[in-house]
Amino acid sequence: MVSDELRKRNCTVVNAPGDADVLVVKTAVEQSVQCATTVIGEDTDLLVLLLVLCTGCKEASLLQIKQVQIS
Repeated sequence: MVSDELRKRNCTVVNAPGDADVLVVKTAVEQSVQCATTVIGEDTDLLVLLLVLCTGCKEASLLQIKQVQIS
């Protein structure tokens, strides 16, 4: 399983049933106190939750990935 491989590489992994946006962001904010943390996703809800829940964050970087068609 992917989560097992990530754990072997010292990555924090949280499995959640159903819609996990809030859990993903809360976990990322908690981890960001200890180390640099990256949230990767395409859901705009993640961005909104990060903006709301990360009030004490010292630094934040946002990256928009644009999908392109390769022909």
